[in-house]
Formats: sequence, structure tokens, C-alpha cells
Amino acid sequence: MPQTVFCTQCGKEIPEDAEFCPKCGAPQDVGPRSKMSNGAESVPYSPPPPPPDIPLHHPSPPPSRKRTLKWGAIGLIVIILLTIVGILFILNGYPPDISLPVTVPPSDIILPESPPSLQPGPTQTVPPGTEVQVQVHKDPSNGEISFLFSGGPGQKVLRSIEVEVIRQDGTSLKGTLRPIILEEVILQGTRGGTDRVQVRVSYLSGSTYTIIDRQLGIRD
Repeated sequence: MPQTVFCTQCGKEIPEDAEFCPKCGAPQDVGPRSKMSNGAESVPYSPPPPPPDIPLHHPSPPPSRKRTLKWGAIGLIVIILLTIVGILFILNGYPPDISLPVTVPPSDIILPESPPSLQPGPTQTVPPGTEVQVQVHKDPSNGEISFLFSGGPGQKVLRSIEVEVIRQDGTSLKGTLRPIILEEVILQGTRGGTDRVQVRVSYLSGSTYTIIDRQLGIRD
């Protein structure tokens, strides 16, 4: 009569002459087996080994109340100090207005213009048939200089007449004389001194000529 045999590892019923458990594959002891009450051999059951110990994760304990209060007090002190410093800066006009020097490239530097010279320059001759006459006179009593247009063959092709007085102190006065006969412009010259007078005529063609450039004293 066959005997009932159990696996020594998993406890499942296996054939009597099995060397390995068909269920779990554990090797079997085929030596003498103890008999059970019904005549079967009894093989002691060995429970499977316990699983390895798995370390449990323990959460970090919450920060203590004293530590939280400590950092809160430090933050409050820092905020108070920054507020006091900001008020002091506002009351004392800080931050100061610090202007950094700016380097200007040489090409962008605008040099002041030199005062006009009293020394007369060269005059120009207008094309034939476009001549005009402008009379210049200085009043010795008050230094006024008058420019009077007397006409000429070029009156019809004349656009404008620009007059200028460069006074003895270096200042300059300018005026425009219309090409109308007996049209006059008066500019204030230097009383009791010498001035430089210029007359430039512009034609409808776009050409401009300097027809008068000379010094004018009290006796002229």
C-alpha cells in the first residue's frame, strides 16, 4: 500500500519516492519516514523561511517649537533693521546723486565757434547783366549802419539780399533786404568804432555772391 508523503519544505503531498517536490522543487529526504496513524509515513513540515527584514522609514521629527520661534524672531529683527535703514536714507536724501564721467568720442565733440573776424574777406563778381547796387552808410552820431537797395540790371533775377554787421565787440547782426528800389535796412553798429559789413546777393538760379565785404568806420 503506498504511503502518503509530504514535502519537507512546502508541506504539499508528493510521491513516496520523489527526490524533489513537484510543487516547490525543494530536495526531499528519501530515507526512513515516520508513520502516521493511518499507516502513512509522516515527514516533519518545515515552514518557509521568514522574509528578510525590511528597514522601515521613519519620518523626520517635526522641528521643535523653540527652533521655529527662534528663526521667526531673527527674521522679524532683520525686517525691522531694513525698515529703519530705509527711513534714514529717505530722511538724509540718500542715495546721493552720483554722476559717472562720460567719455565722448572725438568725432562727437562740438567745439565752440570762434568769434567772427573784423578782417574783410574777398568779394565775388556776379555774371554780366546781373549786377545790382547796394549803398552802405554809417551814421557817426549813433553808429547805425543803413543798407539801401539802388536797383540794377539783375533786379529781375534777384531772389534776396542778406546783409550783416560784425561789430567791434565780436557780435553779429543780420538782416534781409528785399530787391525793391529804395528798400532800406538799418542795423546797429559800434558807436565811435569800426565794424565789418557784408552784403550777399542770391539769384533765382540758386547762386549766391558776396558783393560787399569791408570795414566801416565813423568817417565812412
